Amino acid sequence: MGGDGLGAEVAALMARIVAGDVTAPFELFELAAPALRRMVRARLSGFGRVDLLRDREEIEGLVLDAFLVVLDHARGWRPDAGALPWDWAQRAIHDAIARLIGHPRTGGDPDDHLCGLVVVSAPPVPAAVGGELLQLA
Repeated sequence: MGGDGLGAEVAALMARIVAGDVTAPFELFELAAPALRRMVRARLSGFGRVDLLRDREEIEGLVLDAFLVVLDHARGWRPDAGALPWDWAQRAIHDAIARLIGHPRTGGDPDDHLCGLVVVSAPPVPAAVGGELLQLA
């Protein structure tokens, strides 16, 4: 599990998190962040979201979201399972990223997001001008 030293340190931190230690998540994040960044970038690449791969702030936000998934699943993780918590929770992380970024692929057309939507025109909105209603066309 990621090397004996790291595995033991992660197991101790996860146990502290489950026990309610409020400082342990910060320590675990320092260990998990590099792997989570790689995971987030791989997911974005797989989704074809080059636009987000170029946005450092978006990536960092998704890394934090991925880490929150790890924390949400902390009680289910077992140190003897042979995987670090973020690897063990990778399917849940994948699903969270997909939900957060929306549709995984857009074509080259900026209007692709409208595919399949029925667009109806709204009725004209009356506007008041000098106490009278004016019909906008």
